[in-house]
Amino acid sequence: MKNMTTKVNSRKSLLLLSVSALISVTALPVQAAHAVSEMKMTMKNSMTMKMPMTAANSASSQKSETIAVAPAPTAKSAAGAGGASSSKGVLLKYQVYVGSKYSNRKVTITVSDKQIRNGAKLTVATVSVDKNGYAKFTFPAVIGPNDTVTTTLSNKQGTTVSGTKVQLVDAKVTDTPVAIPTKAPASADPVVTQNPAPTATQSPTPTTPTATQSAAPVVVPTPTPTHTRVAIPTPSPKPTASAAPTPVLLDAFAPVLGRATATNDGYIVQIANFDPTFSYVAVDSAGGRVYVSPTGQITVTNLNGGVTSSINVTTKRSDHKDGSASSSLTTVLAAPAAAAPAAAAPVVISGGGSAPAPAPAPTTTKVTLTAIPGVTPPVVGMTPVFNIRSAQYTGTVAWSPAQSTFDFSTAYTAVITLTPASGYTLAGVSANAYTVAGGTATNAESSGVITVHFPTTQAPGLLPVTATTISGITLPVFGATPVTSIVAPQYVGSVVWSPQGATFAASTVYTATITLTPATNFTLTGVAANAFTVAGGTATNAADSGVITVTFPSTGAVPIVVGSTPQLISIVPVAAAMRVGAADQVITASSSSGLALTVTATGACTAANGSRVPTIHATSAGTCTVAISQPGDTTYAPAATTTITVTVLGATDFTKSILTIDPNGGSYNGSTDIVTTVVTTNLSANLLTSTLTNGAMTFQGWRLSNVGGPAASNPFTVSVDSVLVAAWA
Repeated sequence: MKNMTTKVNSRKSLLLLSVSALISVTALPVQAAHAVSEMKMTMKNSMTMKMPMTAANSASSQKSETIAVAPAPTAKSAAGAGGASSSKGVLLKYQVYVGSKYSNRKVTITVSDKQIRNGAKLTVATVSVDKNGYAKFTFPAVIGPNDTVTTTLSNKQGTTVSGTKVQLVDAKVTDTPVAIPTKAPASADPVVTQNPAPTATQSPTPTTPTATQSAAPVVVPTPTPTHTRVAIPTPSPKPTASAAPTPVLLDAFAPVLGRATATNDGYIVQIANFDPTFSYVAVDSAGGRVYVSPTGQITVTNLNGGVTSSINVTTKRSDHKDGSASSSLTTVLAAPAAAAPAAAAPVVISGGGSAPAPAPAPTTTKVTLTAIPGVTPPVVGMTPVFNIRSAQYTGTVAWSPAQSTFDFSTAYTAVITLTPASGYTLAGVSANAYTVAGGTATNAESSGVITVHFPTTQAPGLLPVTATTISGITLPVFGATPVTSIVAPQYVGSVVWSPQGATFAASTVYTATITLTPATNFTLTGVAANAFTVAGGTATNAADSGVITVTFPSTGAVPIVVGSTPQLISIVPVAAAMRVGAADQVITASSSSGLALTVTATGACTAANGSRVPTIHATSAGTCTVAISQPGDTTYAPAATTTITVTVLGATDFTKSILTIDPNGGSYNGSTDIVTTVVTTNLSANLLTSTLTNGAMTFQGWRLSNVGGPAASNPFTVSVDSVLVAAWA
């Protein structure tokens, strides 16, 4: 007895089947590739296998890439080896690589089948080569490892081009039985016939059905037919030149709004951190009219008494992100109620009778909004206000002395002339009833002419610099051009970079030294230490100084410029099912370029890059998805990402079990792959052995865990996660 060691490891292809009942499964054996057996249950998933192919004129046989084959569905009668006569059939579709230089050329495809035609050649079809260099054809049998596929160009010379790769790409169920070519002498012309089909037999055991077939070693449910095609890799496009770096906007300048002061038709709010280099957009939530003065005072009018609203202010500047803020809710003062008109006395008419009083004359309301809105106190450099507006009146403002902007050391007087709005009157307004913020107002009784005297503006002198947020300094980015100067209303500045260069280099920490020169009427005296800030960097400055040192983060590594040579990732699939708490699975993969691969995992698992090979570790019940990628280098383009999906069972989920079948060095259906099956616990499976081969060795039965383990019963009841190993001698 010669025992073969168990080969349950990551270097074998694995098959995942979801089983809810018991049936016999075939992977399209050579003798019954398109025959369909009598099935009693249903299968839910497709099967994945490797099928070795031999190219014509090749010095040695080549193994094809992993392909996907849809399992055969249930049919009413079975087909035996050598022929098919069922009500349904399976038609196999292949593709052979001829070469892209022969695209759109006609080729004749010939198959020499060793197993069922004694090597006789059969002309299959004459087809056109597609743009990728592949010729596709159908054949009613599995092309085995000893068969030959030859493609002949249809031209005068009769040039023969050997296919370098044959792939099975589809298995389609047909309503018409598919004929299988019969055996024929090597010298004879191929003859296509149909042979009678033997009938399927069942196990006599009534409780556990046992189907006998010349097919697969495990009895599992049959799924709905699916057709999975193998994607033909195409070269990745050449990378395009990287775009110019996107300008970096500075952080938003958020306005700070003071406490609102209610008026009879609105309210007044001051922007505490007003900066005239920004533009301001203010919107009242109740729809009032809004005016923003050059000093940052916001006046809201045209609101009814008792209305509650707030102001939203947005700051805008081309080198900053937009900033915004809203004031707290403010309730507009209620206007005093108008006095009711006196009742009209009856009119006596001769004759002793009386007549109704005539209709009263239209009434008007006395102006009560005595706090004049919108007139800002004179500030050096600001523009005077010339018009005001409220719900009760409009007004014009005449300044003395008249100047386009307010000057130093000047006492200004404003004469405001009001025009009442419809329904309002100035009659009854008390003398000196009006007030104007920042000034002393006087007016005659029942008059809308108000004279306002303002304090003298400041004397000529230097104003301290308050714009401590320095804008216009672009964050260093690899390949970008450094900024060497800045301009602001309160100062101008020069920028010196260390290290110097026409553009920013990669992986470099840059320091900018900014030297400010105050504008006219401004001084740096009074500026606090470290008062200045620069977006994206750390700034420091001494007190009363305009020399600012800014340190920026490293610019990062040089971006990889990838090449155009394509590369492919090849992987040996891991077990398609695993359980939480079980041993990690090893990932065996490589790229045709030889470059290192990147492995990531999502879902119910994690991927760990160990000292030698990466592994998959199950963390929770569910689906684990592992992605394997290669980003390319200066020679190779990025490879298409390959993914692996693994079903993870919970550590305490005893309703399902994982059954692994290992042919232990043998083969079935031309494959030596290990089969991993997820089954419902306590279901039984008939272990079929008719397709198991191992050279001249004899199958000795199934063993648990390894070839030296206890014998497994047939049918086998799956009660826990189990491994069945074929023993040979």
